[in-house]
Amino acid sequence: MSELIAGYQQHEGRNDAVWKKVDVKKVQWELRYDVQAFFMEHDYLTASAIAKRAGINTGLMRQYSSGIKHPSALQAKKIESAIHTVAKELKAVSLCAA
Repeated sequence: MSELIAGYQQHEGRNDAVWKKVDVKKVQWELRYDVQAFFMEHDYLTASAIAKRAGINTGLMRQYSSGIKHPSALQAKKIESAIHTVAKELKAVSLCAA
């Protein structure tokens, strides 16, 4: 996105007063996924395992992850919390060589 904005500023938007004020180096990005995109991007995680951790029916989670259904804001928060818990657990892992 930063490269696209910089390109726009140099070319099509070079006379755009609003875009001239944007300092691309100071723009902060926040990546947000919908449930389907998350499981597509992180295919090493199973929807069923996350569903169990989130207390959500596994069949319903598979529908969320395939895009058939979309979770409510509350359900999305439950899924997000379960994913964050997994991340914390993985971060705490320490391996040793045998």
